[in-house]
Amino acid sequence: MNTKQMGYAIQTIDEWLEEHFPEIEPEKIGGNIHLVLNYESDMITVAHLKHMIIEMTTMNNFEPDDQLTREKLMRWLGFLQGALWSRGYFSLDTLREMNVVEK
Repeated sequence: MNTKQMGYAIQTIDEWLEEHFPEIEPEKIGGNIHLVLNYESDMITVAHLKHMIIEMTTMNNFEPDDQLTREKLMRWLGFLQGALWSRGYFSLDTLREMNVVEK
């Protein structure tokens, strides 16, 4: 996945979250929080995903050639996509297609 593809995937997820959850502000959630799948945890998850997208956009724009940053971006994208898939927001096919689009 190149920088353009990563940017496209991040932007697509960001736009989808803003369209479906415009009232939720980005918020970093502590790593030791355990959530049960319900409406409240979905809102907390979305807040954290929005926070991650801001960080990912910065990393992708300013350090796209750094191998460690690229690996971190790939892990974070996998986390974002896994969280969205597990809640039924996206299908695996849609997420897979998002990763290979040349824009």
